[in-house]
Amino acid sequence: MAPTLIRFLRAFAWLRWRLVVNALRGGRRRDAMESFSRISALGIPLLLACLIGGIAVVLGALGYFGGAEMGSGSVRAIRVMAVPRVLLFLLMLCMVVIPTRRMSVAGHARFLLLPIPRRALHLLELLTSIAGPWIAVLLPGFALIATGLLVSSRAGVAVVAFAAALALVAFLASLNTAVASLTNWILRNRRRSEITALLGVLLFTLAAVAPNLASKAFGKRLRVGVDSGQLVEGFDRDLPEWSRALPSELYGRSIEHAVEGRDMTAWFSVALLALEALALYSLSSLLHTKLLESSESSRGRSSSVPIRTSAFRIPGLTNAVSAIAIVQARTSLRSVRGRIAIMLPAAVVAVLALAARYAPNELPAGGYLSAHGPLLLGCGIMFSLFAFLAFTMNQFATDRAGVARWMLAPVSEIELVHGKAVGCALVLSIPVLLSFIVALSMSPGGTWIAWISVLVGGVATYLLMSPVAVLMSALFPVAADLSKTGNGGNPHGLAMFTGMALVGTLSSIPTAILVIVDHRMQRPVLALALVVAWAAIAFVVALPALKMAAGAVASRRESLVLAARER
Repeated sequence: MAPTLIRFLRAFAWLRWRLVVNALRGGRRRDAMESFSRISALGIPLLLACLIGGIAVVLGALGYFGGAEMGSGSVRAIRVMAVPRVLLFLLMLCMVVIPTRRMSVAGHARFLLLPIPRRALHLLELLTSIAGPWIAVLLPGFALIATGLLVSSRAGVAVVAFAAALALVAFLASLNTAVASLTNWILRNRRRSEITALLGVLLFTLAAVAPNLASKAFGKRLRVGVDSGQLVEGFDRDLPEWSRALPSELYGRSIEHAVEGRDMTAWFSVALLALEALALYSLSSLLHTKLLESSESSRGRSSSVPIRTSAFRIPGLTNAVSAIAIVQARTSLRSVRGRIAIMLPAAVVAVLALAARYAPNELPAGGYLSAHGPLLLGCGIMFSLFAFLAFTMNQFATDRAGVARWMLAPVSEIELVHGKAVGCALVLSIPVLLSFIVALSMSPGGTWIAWISVLVGGVATYLLMSPVAVLMSALFPVAADLSKTGNGGNPHGLAMFTGMALVGTLSSIPTAILVIVDHRMQRPVLALALVVAWAAIAFVVALPALKMAAGAVASRRESLVLAARER
């Protein structure tokens, strides 16, 4: 089994390398802009890799010195291992809430035609997950904690630390694979993915309040003058009994017990951690098998339904622009990514309102935020713009095969651009309205002039973003699947970064007007007039800029069609 598995690993490593090379070179002739787009798409992954590498080096150094200090007895083990225990718990929480891996189910379905056992495929996924960002960043820390203990002449404790690290890595790899298999199985069915996405938004809303509530308890302890060591020991005593069975606690306590000379208790913790890793490995194997079995039959039977046409037309627009706007709005509303983007901003506003009310000292300007609803509404507008970057910054390629139909339709590029801008604005108005309702109900403070000023400022920001969004969508199209909640539905990395920078930069201008004129000078009417003037300038600038961006769409017709059909 071992030589066969090694051959499989070598084959899969070569295959993944060829996929990276082919993704860079492509299978057809590309112009200079497409080549730049492919190369620049690697910028953010390389930046993240450098960041992860730096964090791994820092954690490794801290692990070595922490292990050496524990081995020499100069610092109590409970104080040194408190940080790894907290980091590991947060890591496991992130693995469950934010899956980072998406398995190639179609590729596995092809591999099943080859003489490769399913257990080998699962084991390969397990080994691959160890190289993922969640686990790889902690591996140097695990190894160097044990190395520091070994250098300080605590060989027995170092053996326990190495064994606990191996069991913990096995558990984390199994957890990562199990979550990835479950996530992919959910996404194989549209109904399951939509329900899961909505539940995820609700869980995110509830979970985001927990740190603020916990921080209040920590704040009380810090205010009474307890030093850091006593704080750690007191927090450790207050943990519930069931938390001692968590893998992060078993890993940390096994090393603590070994340093204190309780070898039997330490090895019992390591054995229990290994049993949990084995149980989770079995669960991940079952989920992986379920995923492979459902890969061929996940799509329901297609039924012929009559196509309903709508004679509705948006007032003030031509027939072509109105039709494009309506189709864009329906596409967004019917996708999983769109429904999450609609629900998430209002949920974030609710979380901010609750945190500002019950823990105002834990947020910047928390007291002011709890008493001024317009500020909450401004946050909701910014979150809405951030959430819809997947649509605004990739508004052509997300149509997939529909791009070819748009290009063949008797509409001009300027009509296509105007229709896309209006369609995205229609969908954006929904989360903004929900954020307005939540902010008004939870923080009704503030004058009606301030509420209107914030809404007008949001309109100005979107108007100025629209031409840049069209240009980035035309220059850097990426085939995206809006039914996916992860990277599969994201735009090009450079377009995403540009959109995030635009939201922050353009929002700062009406924000500065409201802070200085309305809040400091107490001139709300003047602030409203200035924001309206800024919105008028944005409208005057956006119209010719959209026309110029439409020229980029006209020159990129073929590239847009090919890019949208690529994935």
